[in-house]
Amino acid sequence: MTRQLLDSLLVHAEEMRKVWDGKNINSDRWEEVETVVPCSETTAVITIRKASNMRVVILAVWVKTQGGKWTHFIPTYEHLYGLRNDRLYKTMDLVEEQNASIRKMDWEDRPDQLMVVR
Repeated sequence: MTRQLLDSLLVHAEEMRKVWDGKNINSDRWEEVETVVPCSETTAVITIRKASNMRVVILAVWVKTQGGKWTHFIPTYEHLYGLRNDRLYKTMDLVEEQNASIRKMDWEDRPDQLMVVR
């Protein structure tokens, strides 16, 4: 993860904590961001400690639209099961193979635009 992305992630984590802390005055306060652990270049797990010492796990994802921004959600075990699902991996692999085939056909149709990298 680049330093710029990490810095923006830390800012996002604190802003998110403040928003959730102020949602309901009578609820358990969201006291502090305990950990921010990058999982990849564009994902991270954030742990927030509440006033009761209970913790909340947040999954943060970098969305690269309109200049890019961090977004987040509170994952459940159903989310984790869905993300580990083989169908997701198989579908992504199939789509990438199809896209590579289309790109190859595009280059074969336009050899004048073929670029040789040395």
